[in-house]
Amino acid sequence: MYLGTEYVVIFGGRTCSEVLDDCCAFNADTMTWVDKWKPPASTPAARHTHSASVWGQSLVVSGGLDPELHALGSIHVLDVQTCLQQGCVVWTELNTTPSFKPRYSHTSHVINDKLITVGGVTPSACPTHFVTVVDLQHGTITDINTQTFDPCWPIMLHNHTSVGRDDGTIIVIGGGGNCFSFGTHFNQSPIRIHLSVTLSGKVSSDAAH
Repeated sequence: MYLGTEYVVIFGGRTCSEVLDDCCAFNADTMTWVDKWKPPASTPAARHTHSASVWGQSLVVSGGLDPELHALGSIHVLDVQTCLQQGCVVWTELNTTPSFKPRYSHTSHVINDKLITVGGVTPSACPTHFVTVVDLQHGTITDINTQTFDPCWPIMLHNHTSVGRDDGTIIVIGGGGNCFSFGTHFNQSPIRIHLSVTLSGKVSSDAAH
């Protein structure tokens, strides 16, 4: 939402023949495309299977696969307000401690200035069982392992969709596929992951079907 108007901002993706690194916006009220933004001198690597979340008047893009199918471990912030005001794209790469682990096929949400990424697949080609909390103001990272259930019924946090709530609860719908560790498995029911993210930076979690 900017000046009372809702926009859909698109970055990257792929066609049948190439992986994209362009950025554009769609006015959801008038159902028209915004005039093409002037490309920046430098832009995040072309990617697909990444995740993007709204943070105030910015868009936070994390992870993804590059044209050579390498998993990316970067976080970039797009200043959407400047894009809409001046018609030019302004990106900032977020430096984190420790480094953001490469991943793709994850989901993400921003709650209380924290980027919360859910699952994904790592370069080992096996899905992750953790939630990562990134403090967008200070660049600190905390990984939280959510794999606390019977190994016969693991939580598969890839190829899923999720909804983040202001109280720190993440609802995961669907997900699963093939993994060298677990074989073929699909989540049979929605999963609730509750994160307690305080202003002091302390994090705790529980997860339940």
